[in-house]
Amino acid sequence: MDLIITLEYPPFKGGIANYCENLKKYWPEPDNIFVLHNNENKLINEKLPFLKWLPCLWYLWNEIKKHRINHILVHHILPLGTAVYLISKITKISYSIILHGTDLGVACSMRRKKWLAKKILYNADNIICGSSYVASYVTKQFFSCHHAQIIVRPKNYKNIFFLSFPQKRESRLDKIYGFPLSRE
Repeated sequence: MDLIITLEYPPFKGGIANYCENLKKYWPEPDNIFVLHNNENKLINEKLPFLKWLPCLWYLWNEIKKHRINHILVHHILPLGTAVYLISKITKISYSIILHGTDLGVACSMRRKKWLAKKILYNADNIICGSSYVASYVTKQFFSCHHAQIIVRPKNYKNIFFLSFPQKRESRLDKIYGFPLSRE
């Protein structure tokens, strides 16, 4: 089973919430995907002075065991990507990061956050970018060579293409979506 983890999900209004809802709605195996969201403030605790994402570790761990999750799609590289990265080190679960733009800008705003974002992205199986600009920013800021596949998903889904890297692995998402491994 796959898991989408996000801070924004309907009834929350916004682009990321709509993206997550449509991702779940049009998933190839609709019964094989679960959404873990922050609508009930279980993932992020605003009362904590720092490490507000710490409760996310507990809920994520429980959902992985309860639903037998084998792949996670992460929105919001910081803070949710941090929790997924730490869990993946313990459970060896694979994950993909979905970058929309603003979350990447926040991740690059401080040296500590950029270092953490680099760790999270480097260990991701796939990096799914909302535009070619975001994809070029990721390659410029973080990598010259990396094993993860960067998938660019513009609004026109007919024009999906990939930035290829030499040590790329075929992922489960390639098999689910039937995407080619590189742009032709």
